[in-house]
Amino acid sequence: MPIYTKARSHFRRINLIPTNKLAVFCFLAIALQSCGLFSNPNVEIYLKNAVQGTTLDYVGVFLGPERSRTVNTSYGQTDKLILSPTLTSPRPLVVLYIINNKKYVWEALTIKPNQKYLIDINIQKENILSYRICRRPCDISQIKLIETRSAVDKSYKKK
Repeated sequence: MPIYTKARSHFRRINLIPTNKLAVFCFLAIALQSCGLFSNPNVEIYLKNAVQGTTLDYVGVFLGPERSRTVNTSYGQTDKLILSPTLTSPRPLVVLYIINNKKYVWEALTIKPNQKYLIDINIQKENILSYRICRRPCDISQIKLIETRSAVDKSYKKK
């Protein structure tokens, strides 16, 4: 009897080679996971620095207890941030960013629980942002940009 046949029969006896039912179950579990059926709702944010000639020193995105951050975003660079909050009630999305040692806070969107969002945020000037938002599945490029000036300077003055 060839060696590979002996090894195969030995592993089959100790159940290391999957049967057809197990293989079908694993395939279905992987397929359902990739469709997002068992995954947590997430918020996917694309953050672009459109402030010419500057670098964003820090950008933090907060949603309930979850947070994500990036540092040193150069002009024209886009960063992808993902939050997977477990929300029980609608919460505001808060973006904190620092440009030239000035802190700015933007709080304009309310995120509802158990829904997936795709958000595109462009920081255009120190206190001017534009954004697009849609619930997944969606095509963000078909959504019109909304401009807002609600970023508030939160830097503190030294005495």
